[in-house]
Amino acid sequence: MGWLSAMLSLMSYSQADRDEQNKRILAFWDEGLSINAIAPLIPLSNRIVKARLIKLGIDPEFRAPKRGSQSSDTFNNKDLLERLYVDQHLTADQIADKFGCHKNTVLNWLRKHEVEVREGGTSVSDDKANILGDKNALYQMYIIEELSTVEMGKIIGVDRVTVGRWLKKHNIQLRVPGAYLPARAADVLDDREQLVRMYETENLQEIGRSIGASDVSVGKAFKKHEIDVKPNGHRHGTSIFESELADFVEQTGLEIIRNDRSLIGPMELDVYVSSKQIALEFNGIYWHSEKFKDKNYHYDKWKACNDQGIQLIQVWEDQWLNRRPQVESMIKAKLGFSDRPRVYARKTAVQEVTTSEARTFLDDFHIQGFASGTCYVALFSEDEIVAVCVFKSKGGSKYELTRYATSCSVIGGFTKCLSYFEKLFSPSEIATFADLCLSDGSLYSSNGWTADKLLKPDYMYLYNNERQHKFGFRLKRFDKDPSLFYSEGLTERQLAELNGILRVYDAGKIRYRRNK
Repeated sequence: MGWLSAMLSLMSYSQADRDEQNKRILAFWDEGLSINAIAPLIPLSNRIVKARLIKLGIDPEFRAPKRGSQSSDTFNNKDLLERLYVDQHLTADQIADKFGCHKNTVLNWLRKHEVEVREGGTSVSDDKANILGDKNALYQMYIIEELSTVEMGKIIGVDRVTVGRWLKKHNIQLRVPGAYLPARAADVLDDREQLVRMYETENLQEIGRSIGASDVSVGKAFKKHEIDVKPNGHRHGTSIFESELADFVEQTGLEIIRNDRSLIGPMELDVYVSSKQIALEFNGIYWHSEKFKDKNYHYDKWKACNDQGIQLIQVWEDQWLNRRPQVESMIKAKLGFSDRPRVYARKTAVQEVTTSEARTFLDDFHIQGFASGTCYVALFSEDEIVAVCVFKSKGGSKYELTRYATSCSVIGGFTKCLSYFEKLFSPSEIATFADLCLSDGSLYSSNGWTADKLLKPDYMYLYNNERQHKFGFRLKRFDKDPSLFYSEGLTERQLAELNGILRVYDAGKIRYRRNK
């Protein structure tokens, strides 16, 4: 058919014909058929069907969800939409992406719930809203870095009142104005001459410690008073905890290199001890979460060091804050500066101990604390526990070694604990895992264990400013915990995102096996 014949054919349609076609289009549309499905049933082209729908007042890009659909069940929850759209300031497009629907579906349900829709359906500033909705980000700025609401407002691009409102919303305790620093600290930081005198003999960190303020606060005071900072006197972007870690290593008397980029560039090593071929990295939990670091970041850094023959120790912020004595003891041992007394295993007694005894010992001496098991083997020196090994049944005659810790340097302690356990249980196989953040697995390889598998990085959740095991955030946790938001039909990942709970990935593990 030529274009002229086609045109005459279309012109021959009466208005009644068009009305009938429109009725059928509407009927098929209401039944849930797509434009592609409707067009051959009329018959008309897809383009004409779409044009007819628009003329009839229907947006072809939007279809209200069917009763009982996941979208309907989800968006029928007003609290969910308010949390996403109002509290987190997500756009309709962003919400739609989360649930695999069109933005108009979201907008329709917002209006249905009488939630005021922003002009254009978008946030005035998504970047600002994302920061305000992130409890961990606000906590880091307000509590850790001790910024004021005014300073935070300048960074985010909002007024201090807005910042204060969101701090309250996240249940972050507001400081009494001017009271977040000790009186002496506030006086010193306001006194330029005194700061200059102190700076002659102390660095920024030492000044902060002496007056009860963070190095961040001291650095800001220096900037305010226009005091020139000596090279390396205050490294921009270096946290106080990272500096503490570096200072601790330096106090051993070993020469260290700080913030080196020459060895595994472009990646940086916080602390490098060349004489020991050991590097140390401080991982701030929030800044090393999935928000800023991809899941392979910590493994890639470990591998880059390993390829250069460097042992990398990655210390996490919560370990440094909560288990610092255990961390320092571990570091000193790896550097060869352990001041712990030496005990020879042959002079110790070996026996099983109770869960309570093992818990007390491991909480005191293992960097990761207690882990439950099937059998707890301990070494005694003069009636005092000096070593504990934990073994956990994995079914049949297979076991897993989950912990080994000592209170002093126990020569041959690991071998003696292992031999005792094997005599008791006759295992066909024992497996264990070396955490690549902390261990190179040399304890196992030197004792004849075989490395048989490299496990990919695994994650924990950042919650209440510490890493918590992922098993604690299964669906039932969100459902039962009144402090957490829950909506039926959402996955664990979606619920974690809605609650602002971030994943934090480790460096992976190496599995070792010991076979009989």
